[in-house]
Amino acid sequence: GSYWCAARSSVAKKTSISTDNGATWTDSGVLTNPVEWMAHNDSGLIAGKSRQGVNGTPGVTTDGLNWTWGTKPTGDDNGMTQIVWCGSLGLFVYTKNWNCNPAGNRTKSWASTDGLNYTVYDNFGKFSLVSTITWSPDRAEILLTTLSTGGAYERSTWTSTNGSSWTEHVNALPDLYQPSACVWVPTLALYICAVYKVNNAASNKCLTSPDGINWTIRTLNNTVTWNDVNWTGTTVVMLSGDSGGKTKVAETSTDGINWVSHNISASTQFWNCLGVKR
Repeated sequence: GSYWCAARSSVAKKTSISTDNGATWTDSGVLTNPVEWMAHNDSGLIAGKSRQGVNGTPGVTTDGLNWTWGTKPTGDDNGMTQIVWCGSLGLFVYTKNWNCNPAGNRTKSWASTDGLNYTVYDNFGKFSLVSTITWSPDRAEILLTTLSTGGAYERSTWTSTNGSSWTEHVNALPDLYQPSACVWVPTLALYICAVYKVNNAASNKCLTSPDGINWTIRTLNNTVTWNDVNWTGTTVVMLSGDSGGKTKVAETSTDGINWVSHNISASTQFWNCLGVKR
């Protein structure tokens, strides 16, 4: 059956599932590795991974609670973005960098057919502080957004049709916006971005775009740090994860413009990401 799967911090190392649209949640046991990003493929497999270091091991699950682990991908030495499933390509894809020093680094991408074994591609030719990755089946493209933090960091988005070669769109994003996650919503024909911070502060904003180049700022109900956004098939779900887990809310929308608040858990853990098995 269908369920939502949320992952908690690298300290807690747990995932939780909900089969009633977020009303109640069941925890996994303590996992071998933390899960910070997730994506599901067309057959119900969820692939997950943490950002970096010795814990950058990929894993897969079919029930949201029990995980099988692979080996850390080649060249994944410092940071990653979310994993995305690219349906017509038959690939899980992710990119770097996150919290990386630009000196000596170039952004890379990784691709896998099974969520456990990844091939690395070094085709960006430059450093770009990528923060999100999204697949649009309707546009048959992968979209990357970057962090706009002022100074040396750009406002670019990138697109790809194969997961290995990329086209840059310069200054596409609003200044000082820091997208944390992005999803394509087919019924709205829109990309919707969760925004972690605006001008380095918690925000009540998200972003929408029909093409990944032209963006509109939207207003949410809660001013928090937003960690993830997903599409359930009928509803857009935005997940918060304020430091210390003090704010434990999700917001839902059917149009990307009007949002409704929900408390998601009594837990005080930091929430990282939300996966949806349909």
